[in-house]
Order: sequence, then structure tokens, then C-alpha cells
Amino acid sequence: MKPDVYIKKIPIWYGSNPSSKIQSRYAAKFRDKIARNLYGIDDLQIQYGNKGKPFFINSRLCFNVSHSCRMVCVVFYDKPVGIDIEYIRPRKMMDQLASRYFHKDELCKFKSLDNRIEYFYRIWTRKESYLKFLGIGVGGNLKKYSTEGKPKNDGKDVIIVSYVKGSYYISYTYQD
Repeated sequence: MKPDVYIKKIPIWYGSNPSSKIQSRYAAKFRDKIARNLYGIDDLQIQYGNKGKPFFINSRLCFNVSHSCRMVCVVFYDKPVGIDIEYIRPRKMMDQLASRYFHKDELCKFKSLDNRIEYFYRIWTRKESYLKFLGIGVGGNLKKYSTEGKPKNDGKDVIIVSYVKGSYYISYTYQD
């Protein structure tokens, strides 16, 4: 069984470029609506772990949320899960970000490519979803973890699914 991923565009009445705070509120409402309507969780009490990872108090169902440029995504699974979405666009400091946050193997491949934009977002979303899966978030040492090959958690393989949807790169991470 794979995690369930839900994606939704933030309606225009929230503004053409809603703040991160507005996107976070919208994502929480989207998450809550799905949890109630599709998973039957009526009492949506949420707590946060030591590193800030949210979880339902009254359900074993795990979830994770991400948003970027008017798009939100939520993933649900019966075990820990992480997700990230990023709007694909050129970034002025992409090379510097890669040098600062990519594992040496990821950076080597990144530097060898002519068109680095898609690979940058592939690695960035994989890293963020992996760290969110682990429960340490992006405050963890991004450079320490390689998301190429087969990442592990407690000695077991971790599955990272990555894909492009329109102008967005999405990755989610889970374990069977």
C-alpha cells in the first residue's frame, strides 16, 4: 500500500501571491477536510513532536503537508511520511544553495548537468520530504543526507517518490 497524496491549488480570492502564513492556513484546512471526509477523523487534535512534526492525537493516521506558490499538498499514510512541493523556476543562487545543502554525490551530479533546474528541485524536494519523514525537518543537516540511491531509516530502505506535476516538483517519503 502506498501513501495517499492530495494536491490542490489555492483559489485566486486568497490573492495572486498569498503569504506563507495564508498558504499554511489553507493547507491545514485542506488537510482537516480530507481527514474528516475521507478518513473519518472527527476529533482533529494535533500535537507536535520534539522537532516540530505534527501528528493527530486521536488517530494512528500519519500526515504531512507542504505548500509552494499557490499549491498545497497533503499526504496520509499509516506510518510516518514526509512531503514537499516546490514551484519550478530558475533561482539566482541555485549553485550556491546546491553547494551549501547537497550531499557530495548529489552536488557532483548537479555540477555535471547542463540543465540543472529540474535536478535541483528533484533533490531539494527529496531532501525536504526525507527530513520531514524522519521528523527532523529542514533544520536538520541537509548536506549529511543523500537522497539518491536507497536512503535508509533504522537500517531499512526508505522509498522516495518524485514527479513533476505541471510547474511543480513533488516528492514524498515513506517506509513499507
